[in-house]
Amino acid sequence: RAFDDDLVANKGMPVNFTVAMAADSGYEEGFTKVLQLIKKRGAEMVLHPGDLDYTNRPERFEERIDAILGPDYPYFFTPGNHETRMGFFSDNGYQDRLIARVKRVGAQCSGEAGINTICSYKGLVFLLSSLSQMRGHEANLYGGSELWLRYMKVQLALPETKSAVWTICSW
Repeated sequence: RAFDDDLVANKGMPVNFTVAMAADSGYEEGFTKVLQLIKKRGAEMVLHPGDLDYTNRPERFEERIDAILGPDYPYFFTPGNHETRMGFFSDNGYQDRLIARVKRVGAQCSGEAGINTICSYKGLVFLLSSLSQMRGHEANLYGGSELWLRYMKVQLALPETKSAVWTICSW
């Protein structure tokens, strides 16, 4: 599934805009503490590059985020090796939840959701890629790592990306 937006870089990124990074979290007590710290420190968005949980429970993962940060909090993620094996692409799985969250928070994204995605949110441009985790899926959809790297290079060379105050690659 893919996003249908065009990337629009917003040069009006807020001063002191704070982005939290979290990875390899699961959704147990440690993850709760991380989310509480993100809230306490006032981060305005999160990038989470993979290993969201280890039991294929996207609803529990999202419920934890929603309970602490809120359902409209800008929380962007890519699958890690655990999610790709356990249904990132399933109905109402992580990919569907990422698409719904992006729409709720008003980010502009294009590309395959969470796999090769370029987004803009409040002036920050970020590339979400997890193609290196996709193993057989990688070759079937994208022709392997050469096309994956080409996608990244093309997205990072876009005028909208180059004009952004900050650009982050998360994979």
